[in-house]
Amino acid sequence: ESPFGDMKYCFAPSLVCPNKDVKFYLFTSKTRTQYELSFSEQTTEQILDAPFLVDKPLKILLPGAQGTLTSDANPLLLIPAYLNSSELNLLFVDYSKYSDVTFCPLIYTTHLAECIAKVLLNIYKYFQMFKPENTHIVGGSMGSLVSSHVGSHFNGSIYRITALDPSE
Repeated sequence: ESPFGDMKYCFAPSLVCPNKDVKFYLFTSKTRTQYELSFSEQTTEQILDAPFLVDKPLKILLPGAQGTLTSDANPLLLIPAYLNSSELNLLFVDYSKYSDVTFCPLIYTTHLAECIAKVLLNIYKYFQMFKPENTHIVGGSMGSLVSSHVGSHFNGSIYRITALDPSE
């Protein structure tokens, strides 16, 4: 039996990282439109084409359960607020397939964090002006749990982690 209790209603998502079920959208204070970053295990070249503002900080937004770009949840309010308040790169992570109730979402927070950490490592590799020391991760609800696990992959070097309303 699973340590998580009755899992007969859980549907297991892909544990390969990165994968098509974790989507990354870049917004900048200059472009203000979403740019989807696509990743596969074999290639990360698309990072080089992304319209990052190279001299501005990086903020990662991790939503709560079922928070997507098209939902009425907080990301739709937070993205314009951040872009209007300062010049920055905002990376929104859509992992709604993992946070659907049928996936038993809290089981996958460490796996999601690993996927996000791998993408961040590639961003740091290709854009050396971005470093953990100038990255701010903001997570709400389930995203606050994921954000703490992302931080653990960087041994405390992430500049700031804001965890809002952590899930139980």
